[in-house]
Order: sequence, then structure tokens, then C-alpha cells
Amino acid sequence: MSAKQKRCGRILVPLLLITLSTFPAQASAKLPGGVSSRLKSIQSELDKAEKALKAGTGTDVDRARRAEQYLKRASRYKSEIEKQ
Repeated sequence: MSAKQKRCGRILVPLLLITLSTFPAQASAKLPGGVSSRLKSIQSELDKAEKALKAGTGTDVDRARRAEQYLKRASRYKSEIEKQ
């Protein structure tokens, strides 16, 4: 496994965990206030992270760092949902 694949794996595992942990909330019919908008924000951040990994400016490390920032933001939204 190349170093690039390892870096992508380190990013994709948290991405997968965030996505799976929000799935039950997305499936319910009626969500508490603010949850829908946070789920949309999480999806937006995950999309940005994926896009940063696929293409972009800078080195592989730069793109991985940028994607990690998006994942951290998504994780914060997830934490806000869990507090409710």
C-alpha cells in the first residue's frame, strides 16, 4: 500500500464513521429543531472533503489536511446533534 493510499485511508475511515453515525437521524420522519440543517451541513462538509481529496491545488498532503479540516467541521455538527 502506497503512502498516498494510507493517507486517504486515514481520512476515509473517519468520513465513513461520521456518515454511518448520522444515518439513523436521516431515516426518521420528524427530527428535532436544528437537526435537519446540521445534517445538511454535515453532508456539505463531507462533499467538500471528498472533493478536496479527488482534485485540487497543492500536494497530496495539502489536500489531505484540507479534507481533514472539513471532517472536523462535520464532526462538530455531529456533536451538536448528539447534545440535543
